[in-house]
Amino acid sequence: MVMYPHRIDQSPFTNYHSPMPSPNIIQILSDEHAGMAMSHAGDPNVRTPNLDRMAAEGVSFVNAYANCPVCTPSRGTIFSGRHAHAGPVQGFYDVYKPTAPSIATMLRENGYHTAYFGKWHCGTIRDQNPPDVR
Repeated sequence: MVMYPHRIDQSPFTNYHSPMPSPNIIQILSDEHAGMAMSHAGDPNVRTPNLDRMAAEGVSFVNAYANCPVCTPSRGTIFSGRHAHAGPVQGFYDVYKPTAPSIATMLRENGYHTAYFGKWHCGTIRDQNPPDVR
């Protein structure tokens, strides 16, 4: 007789103690920033000790490209995880749609506390965008 547990933690073949803690997630977006203009990326003229420490202890994307040539739809693709042609922000003056998916919503649904600081630029007035999608 073979038994297949419904959950992996019920399997007699696993050494299950407790779930791993969720990692902290910090996403930093800069505007008109050259990716190499950081000391951890090799620029000898720029000192960025905090970014250097975060890069050493986390994940640094060294080969990333903007999805759109215009910043507003490009930010929309980052916040939603969708391609520009199917994303919630189609043009420069478009507004992030409240019904659109967002990484913040997905993270909150999985137990994270989320916050957004700085340049929103997915709508003309910040208050047009409900807190649920920020």
